Amino acid sequence: MDVAIDILLSSIRMATPLWFAAMGGLIAERSGVINLALEGFMLIGAFTGAAVAYSFGSPVLGFLAAGLGGAVLATVFGFFTLSLRGDQVVVGMGINLLSVGLTPFLNKYF
Repeated sequence: MDVAIDILLSSIRMATPLWFAAMGGLIAERSGVINLALEGFMLIGAFTGAAVAYSFGSPVLGFLAAGLGGAVLATVFGFFTLSLRGDQVVVGMGINLLSVGLTPFLNKYF
């Protein structure tokens, strides 16, 4: 019985970031934005936070950098879709592909 409770609590803990992304996607969909780049935002934010926390030895600074990294990429998404009138699906998939390729590449340097 104790193992089942541990598995349940671990599942809730591990699913929390996905739940937050799903809630952000739901709010974006309700406002009329098709945001497929949520995974890319999370990936770049996590990488930025880990790299800054490792480089400076400060988890708080890493936490702030993670939010800033995701926000910068969200700004890029907004610029391409709003200012340049790009298709939201194409820009979102491009950001996802950029994030998936950029993080292992930058991981060699941090």
